[in-house]
Amino acid sequence: MTPTTFHPAYPFVDDMRVRLADHLAGLVTPQGAVPGHCRGRVLETALTLRLTALTGLPCPRETAGMRHFLAGVDEVTPLERVVLRLARDGALPEGPHRAAELLHGFDHHTAGPKKDLVDVVLRLLGADVPLSAALTELPDLTALHTWKRVERLSQKAIACHALDRADLLRHDELAALADVVDTPGIWEGNVLSQLIVLFALHTCGPVHAERVRGGLRRVLGTARPGGGIPFILDWSVGATALAGMGLAGRTAPRAVTARLGERLKSLQQPDGGWTYTPHSTQTDAEDSSYCLQALHALDPVRHAGAVRRGLRYYLELQNDDGGFPTYLRGNPSEAAMTAEGVVCLGLAGAEHTDRVRRGLLHLVDRQHPDGTFELSWSRSHSSAIFRCVRALGLARSLPRVRPAALRAARRSVDYLLATRNADGGWGHLAGSPSDAVSTAFSVIALLTADPAALERADAPSASAAATGGLRYLAARQRPDGGFDCVTDEVGPRPIPYDVPHSSLGFVLKALNFAASGGRTPHYA
Repeated sequence: MTPTTFHPAYPFVDDMRVRLADHLAGLVTPQGAVPGHCRGRVLETALTLRLTALTGLPCPRETAGMRHFLAGVDEVTPLERVVLRLARDGALPEGPHRAAELLHGFDHHTAGPKKDLVDVVLRLLGADVPLSAALTELPDLTALHTWKRVERLSQKAIACHALDRADLLRHDELAALADVVDTPGIWEGNVLSQLIVLFALHTCGPVHAERVRGGLRRVLGTARPGGGIPFILDWSVGATALAGMGLAGRTAPRAVTARLGERLKSLQQPDGGWTYTPHSTQTDAEDSSYCLQALHALDPVRHAGAVRRGLRYYLELQNDDGGFPTYLRGNPSEAAMTAEGVVCLGLAGAEHTDRVRRGLLHLVDRQHPDGTFELSWSRSHSSAIFRCVRALGLARSLPRVRPAALRAARRSVDYLLATRNADGGWGHLAGSPSDAVSTAFSVIALLTADPAALERADAPSASAAATGGLRYLAARQRPDGGFDCVTDEVGPRPIPYDVPHSSLGFVLKALNFAASGGRTPHYA
């Protein structure tokens, strides 16, 4: 493998980058995919164990595996602490156990529906948690993406039976839930959604008993080594795209990058976007951005048609406020998704300048006073920061936007400089222990910030911080070239889940930027 010429400030990155690229290339299957399997999680494991008991499904081996998994869990979130106690002892622990308390501090436009979901889940696990009567009424389902529509229908069925209002359930609503379970495999690749549907049908009585047991057997078939049940089957589309971005250029054999490109191109959906897994049909702004950038980096000529379709996807997704939502136009815009959309539109040069300008103004407006942005699909502040700082750099060619963009980038850089840990790395939040992926996010932000965003006295500090972050990563690279990355992914927000290897592409991305001396390399 032939390395590129590295920036003299980071000579030690050479060996790191080659070793990580070798490791990541070794994960690519003959079909051009990085598997992206999701590990077992407390929430889905507890729900599956509970439904197995309620249905009387005989599965002693799987039941023992789930109990073994739950018994071995130690580090937990407040929600998982309550779920574990319900699963292990059938009782609520002392302290907070309502959704409003467990999700305290979750400031997001989805906070209300997430609190309803958590209350429903706790009730399904046996807690005497009252459900809101509002759940018996449906919102406009066309404004919700695929699995949220189904989850909301399920919550209505569960609430109607809990509140003795089964008369409010319509036949077509129950038929829609039955169709989900009758789909082969795990519907949309989303195990949690499938479980909630199964519980909803179970509450409707014995008429669905065999359907529920059949769907439950398929859920049990997703058990991971160790007995845990995952949140989703995989995040293979995103993991494959991140690998493609990192391995483009001269960091992997041409045969490997060609397979990655063809795989991603084959997964593009009719609307021009991409899904998180081949098992889903719901496109989203984050995975689509990774795939579009990867194809452009891998071979912009060979994949020109797919890139054009991807750009149209973003043009159609952008909201009137200039921002981008995760799933559907008209949903609330989000800072990290807006940054991804702006970067993608920037691939077309000056063709979509007005769209980029509107997106950048939206980013400036959404920044918090301390330089952070909403957490969105990550537990790490630096995840949104690096995306937004990189996007704000596009304002260099937009003189009317650049002053505001520079101020925003400066605030984000100041936040990173103030929250760096003594070991040279960064954690999810200020004061959190350092981890590889948060450090990689922070390094990218520092290396890609518009130099004009840094006052002359601060430029050496930013450079020194980036060097310290890279040395933190160097000290933690495994002998096989990989890294042990603490998960930053959340879903449903703000519940963490873990897809091993998914973050390696971000670490390689940071090393690529270091190799280019902060300039955006075509392969980053």
